[in-house]
Amino acid sequence: MNDSKNEQQAEQTSSSITSSEKSIKQKKVIKKAKNYPQAQIIHREGSTSLLDVDGPPVSFSGLVNLAMLLLGGMMIRLILENYLKYGILVTLPGFDITNTDLYYAVSSILILCTNLTITFQIEKSSADHAKSVLRERKEAIEQNKEYKDILETVVNYDKIVLIKQFSNLFFSLAIPSVLVYNNIHNPIFGTMVMMSSVIVALKIYSYTVTNLDLRRAYICDDSTLENDILINTKFKNACLVHEKRNDIQVINRDRIDYTIAYPNNIALPNILYFLAAPTLCYQPSYPRSEKPIRWKFVAKRTGELLFALTLTYVSIQQYGFPTLINSMKAIETNNQAWVSERVLKLSVVVSILWLIGFYAFFHSWLNIIAELLGFADRRFYLAWWNSSDLGVYWREWNLPIHNFCKRHIMVPITSPPFNLNFDLGVFVTFFISAVLHELLFGIPTRSLKLYSFWGMLFQLPLIKLTEMVSKSRGPRTNLGNSLFWIFFCIIGQPLLVLRYYYNWVQNNREIGL
Repeated sequence: MNDSKNEQQAEQTSSSITSSEKSIKQKKVIKKAKNYPQAQIIHREGSTSLLDVDGPPVSFSGLVNLAMLLLGGMMIRLILENYLKYGILVTLPGFDITNTDLYYAVSSILILCTNLTITFQIEKSSADHAKSVLRERKEAIEQNKEYKDILETVVNYDKIVLIKQFSNLFFSLAIPSVLVYNNIHNPIFGTMVMMSSVIVALKIYSYTVTNLDLRRAYICDDSTLENDILINTKFKNACLVHEKRNDIQVINRDRIDYTIAYPNNIALPNILYFLAAPTLCYQPSYPRSEKPIRWKFVAKRTGELLFALTLTYVSIQQYGFPTLINSMKAIETNNQAWVSERVLKLSVVVSILWLIGFYAFFHSWLNIIAELLGFADRRFYLAWWNSSDLGVYWREWNLPIHNFCKRHIMVPITSPPFNLNFDLGVFVTFFISAVLHELLFGIPTRSLKLYSFWGMLFQLPLIKLTEMVSKSRGPRTNLGNSLFWIFFCIIGQPLLVLRYYYNWVQNNREIGL
């Protein structure tokens, strides 16, 4: 009985399978058809071409892939061409750095350490003076005695402090500049020394003026830092006078609140942390990471940094120097077409080196320092590569410098008591930046022809031009972004590198090196 039942079930199962197979076969045979196929309507409504300005959004990822493949093929061809023409030019680094270069570099670093020590001692003395002034004011108030004008007290002493600190800051730039210009032959090594000098000078300035504000609030017993006496001041006959200002609106978007109050921040560990921190803006306290150091993160960033430095050195030795050497005749003959060809060829190497350098410094190096110090704010850059104009680029590519310029230059000179207009404030900011850029590149190459200085000031009309294009075409326009890349990477930087290298070669010929 059981066997017969099983046989019946098997027959039913097989019959169901065959019927389903037949239905599938029947479905496959079914074909679609239309009435009057050659009379079907194709053009039913108006439409716009995909590539038209008014066309719908369309992805160009396929063309981007093609462009990247073509770029990769061109780079491979350039590598093969360079190898066939020059062979291997890369040597071990450091052999072109002389003992004289090392001696004066170390001397410059020691001088900068001395400048920092002087800065700290001046601020420590100022903090002691502020304590005595506040104590005298409180005693006078308790005894109902008249105390001298608080503005006069603050301003008179701060004048002396600023003279001392700015003199110290000047020497932190001047002495290394003289040593590098006269004694360090290697321009790359000299640039590193000058970069250290500029960074220290900016940190000295930030440390000085931040404590200047904190000291003023401390003497005025303004613990909340919400009632700055300078708000109601202006310059009259070259003197700072107190005057009620009805044309000033105080905007405090974020409350100034530090975990360390003045003058407790004037301590050696505090300034040492600031000197090591990946920022140019001094604060008595910073947001700190509560997590332990991620050593895998540090190792990864260190590997990236070493790879980037190696790639940079190989690119300079194998591709940069041959292109620069072969460009000398073009400049000497003053053949503009030839010079233009050299600039365009050099733009590839310079742009690659610039991108590698950006990643190595702003992402790898600064993140290593931040991780080791527990520095929580890791916004060292924004998406500057999508900049629709040069103004966006300068605000986003280097946030430590942007924050410094905004906090210590732009906002103070457009606020009381200076009250400069916005455009003049922008000019002053770029003027200071132009001077520092000339120190960075003109001093090590012994070429004080003001190339970097005028290059930075020339950014002002270019910013206006690219802003006009961005406003007329929209903030996401590719034209504004293209103008940014053309002015900055394809023409500007290669031309400056070419001019500086030419002058460096000419200077070395004159002194017989």
